[in-house]
Amino acid sequence: MAHACGFTFHGERPRYWLATLPHPYTEQTAREFVRSRWLGESLGQAVTWAAADRDDDRLLAKVAVFRLDDVFNPTGGEIGYWAHPDARGRGIVVEAVDLVVAHEFSPVRAGGLGRHRLQIGAAWSNAASRQVAERAGFTFTARYRQDGVIGYGEGRTLDDGAGYERLATDGSSRASRTSGVRSRRG
Repeated sequence: MAHACGFTFHGERPRYWLATLPHPYTEQTAREFVRSRWLGESLGQAVTWAAADRDDDRLLAKVAVFRLDDVFNPTGGEIGYWAHPDARGRGIVVEAVDLVVAHEFSPVRAGGLGRHRLQIGAAWSNAASRQVAERAGFTFTARYRQDGVIGYGEGRTLDDGAGYERLATDGSSRASRTSGVRSRRG
């Protein structure tokens, strides 16, 4: 996974949307990222999945649910995701998010996490990320003015944020299940 993370975060596009991403993003940086996911899981703060290609097991995307330890919303969480360049525009992240949401909303007694509310935040100008949220059945709830930094170097700027949410009672997603992904905890 670390090698694939290093490849995924190499280039201009990831640096633009993930303004706090270390540069250069080395394989060592990726290993530290993976270790931090393990720590978050062991502390009950987050759960992370890798979406792998069904045919060759290549990492195509990562989906995480974090803020699982929020004392003000103890059965909520926030979803974050990214896609490997080979996966972009193929519906893979939407399918992976849909699978993660189903797990998060499933009762604990059935092996899920028993969450009642999930949210997604995206940069207002990140049309691809916003489209994932919408196609995965999340409802647009708010535009947050000057919510976060995007870009790098001289191009660093504040962008508005888009907020989305989905409740366990909202029903299933409209996402299709045809992208050829299998999800596994990472």
